[in-house]
Amino acid sequence: MAVNNLGYTSMEAAADYLGNGAIEVPIFQREISDIVRRRGVLGQRLETMGAYRPATGNPSRWFQQSALPNNQAYSDPRNITATAASNTLRAEYALNIKALTGQINFGLFDREVTQQQGLYTQLQAKDLEDMITGLYQLEDLHLWNGAAASITDTSSTDICGLQTQITLTATNTSGSIIDFIRTQIASMVANASWVVRPTAIYLNPMLLDLIEQEAKNNATTLRNVMLGTMEVVPGVEVSAINTAAGKLPLIPAWELATSAGANSTTNYPCYVISENLLEYHYVGDKNVRVFQLGLVSDLQQKFVGVKFGAPVAKYPSVAHAALTINR
Repeated sequence: MAVNNLGYTSMEAAADYLGNGAIEVPIFQREISDIVRRRGVLGQRLETMGAYRPATGNPSRWFQQSALPNNQAYSDPRNITATAASNTLRAEYALNIKALTGQINFGLFDREVTQQQGLYTQLQAKDLEDMITGLYQLEDLHLWNGAAASITDTSSTDICGLQTQITLTATNTSGSIIDFIRTQIASMVANASWVVRPTAIYLNPMLLDLIEQEAKNNATTLRNVMLGTMEVVPGVEVSAINTAAGKLPLIPAWELATSAGANSTTNYPCYVISENLLEYHYVGDKNVRVFQLGLVSDLQQKFVGVKFGAPVAKYPSVAHAALTINR
């Protein structure tokens, strides 16, 4: 293959075969194969859970009840006495709003070459859609794994992930995984001070496999525990488990990564979530908005996607639980 100083190449570089009466040039399928991972389940369920709330400002603020009045007491009916209640029954909380952004550019020359060829005519629309989906995918990942140290952290541009927010924790190193999860949920429901009703169990997909193997190998004793399937997003059904809080779905979440444990073991994450106490506070719009910038000297079409918001798990020490299964 000969290459001149200007960057042109000979025909042999473009042809698959060049011979007498035949020139074969590369032709590609018009469909682009694509199995790239996109959304996580929790991010999709936020909408159906009614989790989106307009932020009250930045930070977004709210009050949480911390206790009932503490002045209750029995008294002599003929000598009635009473004690004034405490005024510290509610606490103020705040959540800093963060910005999620992305951009994609389309060059004038490349767009016109593609239009002139008549190939991949929908590619610009696909690339724009993929940019938006990529924003949601990053958000879905950071809903669990956001790097901010707290929901009021102003030093980080990231959100505070649920793995950081949830402070009720427990670890299992041996015995039945199913019994461990069910017992933890029962202890949450049995709390005399709080009405806790978990609605879903999010876990690493490999942990779900371990649970289903356990159920399969103990079919007799666990026949009333594994209760078929539940639909968690339209068209997606997962295994369900019977607990003190009712039938809860076991939702495999690729966003929840395993970690290395001691002595060549693996830590599998599992989160018991009261989804009614998950909220996403947003500014402007709960969806990603796309803005087209004006043309400048480079004549590129420039699109910027943006979303303002942050998640919060209310009552993180009692209504949700972070469980670790070590195997």
